[in-house]
Amino acid sequence: MKKTMFIAVLALGLVLMSMPAAFAIELGTNITIYDGSTYGTNSWYGTQEDNEVEWQSVANQSWDLEGMFLKGTTLSLVGGWDFTNETLHSAPSQYDRDGDKYYTSGDVFIDVDGVSGYDEVFDVAWADGNYTLYKLDADSKYLTTTYVNESNPWKYLSDGDIVTNASGSFSMVQLTVAEAEAVGLEGSDTHNVVSFDLLPILNDLGVSKTGFTAHFTMECGNDNLMGAAPVPEPQTLLLMGIGLLGLAFIGRKKLGDRS
Repeated sequence: MKKTMFIAVLALGLVLMSMPAAFAIELGTNITIYDGSTYGTNSWYGTQEDNEVEWQSVANQSWDLEGMFLKGTTLSLVGGWDFTNETLHSAPSQYDRDGDKYYTSGDVFIDVDGVSGYDEVFDVAWADGNYTLYKLDADSKYLTTTYVNESNPWKYLSDGDIVTNASGSFSMVQLTVAEAEAVGLEGSDTHNVVSFDLLPILNDLGVSKTGFTAHFTMECGNDNLMGAAPVPEPQTLLLMGIGLLGLAFIGRKKLGDRS
């Protein structure tokens, strides 16, 4: 009995050792899309996006936004950019939207209908680690970057309607080398991650799932991060359901034949 138990434990250990390493941070699906910027030599999203910035395409990780990822209702932004801290600069004043000699992160804008601009925004207090969701309309105001128009909007300003029970908190974490490489990013660089829960948007819309386009940039507009997740088509969901039912029927039939 002891010998049998030992062999079972040893076999389990070998199986676990052969399994892929589990990551502490799992980002889900990369939903990054072309950001619309035509500045510099890299004008579309691709592998070169990892370690460059759109404006003049200067390879500098500290200004880089790398990707948007979606896992369930969790939207994650990844970049070498330090999302939560102000960045001191000595650039000409036309890059500095509010004239304080610091560049800061903007807010996270969400478009859920694709026809009338952005519909909701996570108004983020980056230094404090919290955010509030607002619903936007034609009267809502936001700040823009002063130099790179393709990167707008930058920051929510006023005249939106706060969404009930839609405040939350977050913290910035960093990917390990293995975690970065697993999602196609250059592991030798610093990759910061901030995440937001989209569930309040779904609750506000009264739906269980929706397609959306998300947008983020920093004050200088140096890089512009865009992501999009489509709504599954009803036909696709129906076919998936039929397929799963078919597999279940086949499995049940085989089990009956064995008995």
